[in-house]
Amino acid sequence: MLISQTIRGEIDPKLLPSGSPQGSSAAVALSDPALRQDLSLYPADMSFLDTYAEKQSAQVLSEDAMLQQANQYFKEVNKREREMNHAAVEYIKKLKAINRRGGDKDGFRYVLPTSVKQVVRDMMAKQGNHNEYVDPEMLISNFGGDDVKDGSDRPIRKKRRGPRRHNDFYQFQVSKQWTKNAENFLRKGRANKSMFEAKKRQRSIKKL
Repeated sequence: MLISQTIRGEIDPKLLPSGSPQGSSAAVALSDPALRQDLSLYPADMSFLDTYAEKQSAQVLSEDAMLQQANQYFKEVNKREREMNHAAVEYIKKLKAINRRGGDKDGFRYVLPTSVKQVVRDMMAKQGNHNEYVDPEMLISNFGGDDVKDGSDRPIRKKRRGPRRHNDFYQFQVSKQWTKNAENFLRKGRANKSMFEAKKRQRSIKKL
């Protein structure tokens, strides 16, 4: 039993006392090729560990080699991130150009994404790389227990909204048209006429 555990790696043979019969028998078992071929002590599905151990022992990396590999990895990550951001910016420009022309061939205008990160997130989702990006909006906290979402409550100090800007010429034209329609509606109202427009003198047949 001790020999089989030692062969399978459950017990380190160095921890066994050298003078004990268990230690000597374990050392003989590890060096004897006949016992290594015994399927009850050394299963066939674990025979690949020998070649794997030799391969790993040959791949001893120095600190400079590890730093070089890490530097190369982060270079590739940054390059891919720049490419994704550039593709997202070009995609938003394309949608803006279609909206500026009045729509696509069917006359439909597109709803523009809120940010470049949202476009990159959608592109990675279409490619199937869901695990490469963590959406902070999907993270919820249930420390209270009983499925209580502590993270769903609003903070005490709400973030102030910035000034509303038109990120598209089409949105600017729509808002301008809405403003013009509202001004015309108020201008035609009875209250506006009574307050700002002078009353016309009533003419009668007697004065003629």
